[in-house]
Amino acid sequence: MKRFIIMSMVIMLAISTGLAAEKITGQELIKKVQDNMSFDSLKYSAEMIITVGKKIRKKEFFGYGAGTDRSFMEFTSPSRDKGKRFLIIKDNMWIYDPIEDKSIKIPDSLLKGRSFMGSDFSYRDATDNPEPEKDYKSTITGSEKINGRDCYIVDMQAVRKKITYPTKKVWIDKKWFTMLKQNLYAKSGKLLKVMIFEDVKWVENRYYAHKIILSNKLRKNSRTEMIMHKIDFNPIIPENLFSLKRLKKS
Repeated sequence: MKRFIIMSMVIMLAISTGLAAEKITGQELIKKVQDNMSFDSLKYSAEMIITVGKKIRKKEFFGYGAGTDRSFMEFTSPSRDKGKRFLIIKDNMWIYDPIEDKSIKIPDSLLKGRSFMGSDFSYRDATDNPEPEKDYKSTITGSEKINGRDCYIVDMQAVRKKITYPTKKVWIDKKWFTMLKQNLYAKSGKLLKVMIFEDVKWVENRYYAHKIILSNKLRKNSRTEMIMHKIDFNPIIPENLFSLKRLKKS
């Protein structure tokens, strides 16, 4: 009898916990995802595999980040891209070309539509740093499994102008609070890009996707894989790294 009572209590607790978890709001869920992805500083090495039709190109690079608005990256291969560096401060981006030995600020007019290093990412994708909790109204609309993982489906509608993607539909893992899929739409409702997040690993007290597969629906037979090989959260980074002077320094 005691065993029956204890088992009943355990079952009721599990049910009540599950119901409490389902009561989370879309805004709270997006905040959990952002908290999971936030860092004071970041160091990483990565590669991009760009597939266009039957052509495959591979580019390797490393980079650093500080907070949400500063980053630095340098390409190490292939040879034609070796030494190219990018500096991002808030919404501004500069590129250093070792052949011309000069730094150039990329105009805002080119950030949105221009391909970043021939990939399916745009320069705006690299510089865009919205605050989802403030910039979007997020609503949980259902649930679905992605690669066997239970996910919330969240619709996100921009609440201010000049947002690169006015509408988003995202799939968030219910236990990891990590995004596993994201659809990005234009204001007209047209699907522009689909992002799949894979190879999720436990890194320094968080689950973090080490692979992003991006399909640009405006480019035929094209996709880009972004693979993170090594990630170091919160390393000590010299303050002068995020400067135009450092960008040009050999």
